Amino acid sequence: MSPLASRLLTQLRQGSEPLTVDQLASLSDLNGEDRRAYLAVWSEVPGERRLAILEALGRLADDRFELNFDALDIFALDDPDPRVRSVAIRNLWENEDPSLADRFLQILNADPEPEPVRAAARALGHFVLLGELGRLGDSQLDRIVAGLLAVFTESPDETARRLCVESLGYSSHPEATRVIESAFVADDEDWRAAALLAMGRSANADWGPSILPILRHPSPALRREAAAACGELELNASRTELIELLEDSHRDVRRAAIWSLGQIGGKSAYLALQQIVEHTTDPEEAELADRALENLAFVDGSGQLLLYAMDDGMDDDLADEVDEAGEE
Repeated sequence: MSPLASRLLTQLRQGSEPLTVDQLASLSDLNGEDRRAYLAVWSEVPGERRLAILEALGRLADDRFELNFDALDIFALDDPDPRVRSVAIRNLWENEDPSLADRFLQILNADPEPEPVRAAARALGHFVLLGELGRLGDSQLDRIVAGLLAVFTESPDETARRLCVESLGYSSHPEATRVIESAFVADDEDWRAAALLAMGRSANADWGPSILPILRHPSPALRREAAAACGELELNASRTELIELLEDSHRDVRRAAIWSLGQIGGKSAYLALQQIVEHTTDPEEAELADRALENLAFVDGSGQLLLYAMDDGMDDDLADEVDEAGEE
């Protein structure tokens, strides 16, 4: 064992100060003797410190793609602290191991605390998507969908039930469609927001007539979810209203509209996003619009953006042709 690893074991067991980035990074890709030593010490670390370490590992993994702390996170799925179990589930969001889906399903069905059940309900959406893409076996996908439907139907925890709706958005199962419909007509903003998110995940543009009117809803949360869903489904009919939402008084609504215009494309979307880049006083919105323009380049295809950028130099007939092509 390296001197750094030995010192870190002592720090884990006895220390109370936050671990340094180098110390946290040394927990990446644990194997062999080091892995056994760390996991043996883990149970001796106080609960609050275990929670803080896992949260820090999750942030570090998001910032540095080359780091992998799955060994610790998988081990922490059996932690006695439900908060630690929940963070471990969230940290494993990129892991596509089918056995992990079974573990999450077990937590969904049997964990006695609400936090891990909610985290599992959210995380299983990723595996529903993988199943729909043919990367899980049909029987496993059926078990996951059945588990989510059961929690939606039977759980007294409304938050867990709503998270099941969101995860079922990826499913093509007919019952999933009925679940989304029931959430959408609920007289509750949180349920309707969950339904809109699920609609956006569905890859089913038939939801468009339900989503479009919500772009004018008084609730900023619902406008935001509707705007995001329009982009996910690439609803061309939403383009004009999304451009109007760029002036919305709520930042989250504006940002959802910015990104969705980058997904949908078209000349008017390009011009509106370019205006934000050039004239907004909000640097974060300018950066988001710039990223949306990069995405729009792929949406609209080779050469289209060059024509948009040269619009002032075109004759009227050619400009009209480009406009019509982009807005279709």
